[in-house]
Amino acid sequence: MCRVQKDLVRCRLSGTGKRTGVKITAHMLRYTFATQLVNAGCDVTTIQQ
Repeated sequence: MCRVQKDLVRCRLSGTGKRTGVKITAHMLRYTFATQLVNAGCDVTTIQQ
């Protein structure tokens, strides 16, 4: 992902967090998604790749 897109994602998440009062980061989204995949029975090695 290019730098501009990373900054846009960070900005959107920050703005959403300020409006809702909930801090959220791209890392939190990634971690939550991976956790849901593991809970659904997906192979950890596949998730890592």
